Amino acid sequence: MGRTAAKALTAKQVQTETRAGYHADGLCAGLNLQVTPLRERITRSWVFRYTSPTTRKRRELGLGSTLTRKLADARSLGGELRLKVLNGIDPKDERDKARALAISARAQQITDLAPEKRTA
Repeated sequence: MGRTAAKALTAKQVQTETRAGYHADGLCAGLNLQVTPLRERITRSWVFRYTSPTTRKRRELGLGSTLTRKLADARSLGGELRLKVLNGIDPKDERDKARALAISARAQQITDLAPEKRTA
């Protein structure tokens, strides 16, 4: 079993954290605030860390920036992803399959709309 944070993150901590690295949320297992220094500014994003039920390897799934996804939303999504892992579904593989299907559907639409080449 992985480590868990002693305390839950607060909205104020999410906005003001400056120490680089991962900061675990005590309320949602696997949810981490990732703080990354970039030149003269700091970026903060949500990362869900888990062990894949299919490969048994540690994986990370980005959930977006703290500017676009608030703490409550990240916790809610983290809880949903945790349930998928407990049910034997790898969330990253599922996302990748959905993206591949969407890309192939768009490619099919383009080929359907393309004018037929005529042979003269």
